[in-house]
Amino acid sequence: MTLWNRTALAARCATAAALGAACAVLTAVPGPPAVADTAQPSPAASPDGAAEAQALPAIGVARDGECVNASSTVVAEEPWTTPLLGLPRAWELSEGAGVTIAVLSSGIDADTAAVGQALTGSGSDDCRGYGTFLAGLVAARPQDGSGLMGVAPAAQVIDVPVTDDQGAATAGSVADGIDTAVGAGAHVVLVGAAVAGSSRALETAVDAAAEADALVVAPATVAVDGTSFPASPADHPAAVSVAAVGVEGAPVSGSPALDADGAAARVDLTAPGDLVVGVGPRGDGHFVGSGDVVAAGFVAGTAALLRSHDPDLAAADVRARLLATAYHSPHGPGDSMRGSGRVDPVGALTADPAVSSGDASPGTAFVPDPGPGEVSMPATIAVVGGSAALILATVAAGALIPRGRTRAWRAARPGERSALDPSPERRP
Repeated sequence: MTLWNRTALAARCATAAALGAACAVLTAVPGPPAVADTAQPSPAASPDGAAEAQALPAIGVARDGECVNASSTVVAEEPWTTPLLGLPRAWELSEGAGVTIAVLSSGIDADTAAVGQALTGSGSDDCRGYGTFLAGLVAARPQDGSGLMGVAPAAQVIDVPVTDDQGAATAGSVADGIDTAVGAGAHVVLVGAAVAGSSRALETAVDAAAEADALVVAPATVAVDGTSFPASPADHPAAVSVAAVGVEGAPVSGSPALDADGAAARVDLTAPGDLVVGVGPRGDGHFVGSGDVVAAGFVAGTAALLRSHDPDLAAADVRARLLATAYHSPHGPGDSMRGSGRVDPVGALTADPAVSSGDASPGTAFVPDPGPGEVSMPATIAVVGGSAALILATVAAGALIPRGRTRAWRAARPGERSALDPSPERRP
């Protein structure tokens, strides 16, 4: 049974179980509100996922002068980010084969099996762990006993270290890293170590990458002494600037990052960037990571899926497709903290090739398997006994899933009943 078929079967079983729980509560003899056996809405694919993610060691956190220790925990469950982004459906269309992603960060530990199997060339010592974590987000291979897979599990990665042992980078080191990635033939360049402010060296490097048809994906902001600032090279018009959103879909940053002149960071897309589970160095244990750089990993992986699926698309066309097919912000394209919206892998892979960033509309976005922040789905959100609103949401999810799957979770065409439309006999 394939990975996506197992995921679909699990979702159906979870839905049936949740509907049964809803009926039991609705038909119970009136009394004190029931207490749920599970926790509050979880960011993972199982009720215990949130607790497991929160219990994992944070990537990059170590004492001064020391490297990150190995993690002894392996999470067997599928992470919450996988159904949220519709990745099982995306993998039916593309797994990123034939595409190379350069990871510019702290190094990649080749001895971590999930990423070592994706590595082209040699790895390097990864003291802080960021590079190994990001490489896993974009291209981790499946491992026995682990629920993790990279966004593009058939893509290859190139290790391009650009930081010192403390995880610090300079504009010059990142610019040199972009040049190295382009020279190595990378199709996608994931900048995992951005710098505050603009840099002529970085502008020149991204210009050269665009000329070589390599797409640069970078975090929208960078933290300096605990304060977020607009980052470079994300400010370059040819780059894709990515900001992080949490489990519920809200920006991880509470307010826009401003430069010295009060200008906000440009955001093109958002992606999950909080309580994200991934691999790390010095073993096969799992870590948890957060931030715009983590979100950028999901977008870089999606770009790899698209470049594999449509190899004739130029880097600029890939960028336009990702923005045009994003799951749009409820505040519209002018949302300063969400940009065009959350990256949508299946929407990008299935879009009409004629669609450009200028003629996209919110109705063209792929509707993913319901996840946190959207329609309640039992695989990710527990039914809390006694809450009528949540029960009704669960029942609605049961009605949504069969109808949505008949359309492979694409948006309804004009005149076609959407998954949330009332049935014909109930129309006014």
